[in-house]
Amino acid sequence: MRVAIFTHPGDTHAHAVAWGLRSRGCECDLLFLSDLPQKAVVTIDPAMPADVRFEGDQFSATLSDYDRFWLRKPYYPVLPPDLHAADRSIAQLYWEFTTDSLLRSLGQSGAFCINPPIATKASVLKAHHLTLASRAGLQIPRTRITNCGRSARQFIEANREIGANTITKGMELSVWRFEEGGFAVFSTVRVVEDDVDDASLKLAPCIFQAEETKLAEARVTVMGRTLFCARLDSQRIPGAELDFRHAPDWNDLGCEPVEPPANVREAILAFQDLAGLNFGTMDFIINRQGEWVFLETNPLGQFLWVEDAHPGTPLLDAFVHFVMSGSDQFLYDGPKDDRIRMQDYKKSLSDERKRAIATEKDRHVEVTFTGALDQPLANGLGAERPGHLS
Repeated sequence: MRVAIFTHPGDTHAHAVAWGLRSRGCECDLLFLSDLPQKAVVTIDPAMPADVRFEGDQFSATLSDYDRFWLRKPYYPVLPPDLHAADRSIAQLYWEFTTDSLLRSLGQSGAFCINPPIATKASVLKAHHLTLASRAGLQIPRTRITNCGRSARQFIEANREIGANTITKGMELSVWRFEEGGFAVFSTVRVVEDDVDDASLKLAPCIFQAEETKLAEARVTVMGRTLFCARLDSQRIPGAELDFRHAPDWNDLGCEPVEPPANVREAILAFQDLAGLNFGTMDFIINRQGEWVFLETNPLGQFLWVEDAHPGTPLLDAFVHFVMSGSDQFLYDGPKDDRIRMQDYKKSLSDERKRAIATEKDRHVEVTFTGALDQPLANGLGAERPGHLS
């Protein structure tokens, strides 16, 4: 069995899964679309959906030779920095069409994809998440999406009248990098009427939600029809009360396994069906009433950090078996004596191998998140904290 993982240089998740697959006798290659066009070329035959030739300085592959594809983080090509601005817009448009077409063709090739390309691209839309979640039977926060300052202030006031604060967040994780150095991130924040700037909001709509009173949070990793649910004790970590991602060390979140209510489990699987997904990481609030409230899903999400925090959760082992199964209906039957563990993967890393992964960005084109194309085809930074077990 041959597996191709589309990712970016230095991706810990991709290397861990590749190690696990190879330990099970699979061939596994990491492909970097960000190498296009600076360090790689691509040739496509439209009559053969997966007959795509991808060639780099030290690598050559035909996609039809692979049995499985994991679209881990397939970044857009990174254009040369010295490309003239007048040419950049044209090249950018051409590469968007080419790479989108390439991955969509994989979805029509009959090969097993995690996730199907079209579903991945659609499912990263946060507003769409909420609509699908509601249709699937999941409880969602009271929400308003708007670029109207008056509407936002009315929503904030209405929430206060029922005793609720209001939080806001962007349509995706937004990072501003400053010319003088440093960067700023727009994440989840609590707001009042005076915080709403009409001019700024008018230019970029935001999501406003009634704040739920949290008992804890939950991270659900879905592989086929298998769910791994971890309780995150974010409320005991200063600064992480609104969003667990603000915890300085995610290992402090506990990540103890938790069983969701039966109706939530059924609704999660219904959501996956509606979204056309076979994998994803979903975030929930467990409120003071014990209800599970859906926040969002991320089909590109990190998940092995949960096993790092709670080694008893067999996420790496399950995901390797999921890839090998080639089935949207995958059911994990539990770890065996020879379970594939994150701890063992880390122990297997020689100093030479660590150096090779650390310098992978030197051998390939580094993704910087600063250019219009320097992002996953499906969604910015994948709604995770940059650099955490990326």
